[in-house]
Amino acid sequence: MKEEIASVDWSSFTGPPTYDAESVPSALYSLIELDDSSKAEEVGNGLMNALGNNHAGVYYPVLLKALDFIIAIANRTNSKACKICALAVINDFYYFEPDVEGYGACTAEELKKAVLEKLAPYSDESIEF
Repeated sequence: MKEEIASVDWSSFTGPPTYDAESVPSALYSLIELDDSSKAEEVGNGLMNALGNNHAGVYYPVLLKALDFIIAIANRTNSKACKICALAVINDFYYFEPDVEGYGACTAEELKKAVLEKLAPYSDESIEF
């Protein structure tokens, strides 16, 4: 999966000045390599800040592509720490709002709709307890 991540042109997803396309692959690699639950919060925060702004509760357009990888990682990993971290990140993003500043390929509403469609099965609202 690392080769697939490396092959994506992350810079094609523009966004606000805080978006750094070069941080996306390394954040995804950190998730793939996570096998120590004591590092899960650090890895999760790093991933959310590469794909948005965790403190502001927003995500950037790059999330559309990155979600495919995060969901695949969650479904394929044998590491409990990795799976829990990936699912936590997925669930958090469900409640975030889009930030499309500097991005012209879609509106915030279009981005939110597409993201929510991908995330719906992983949200608290879809999980039966």
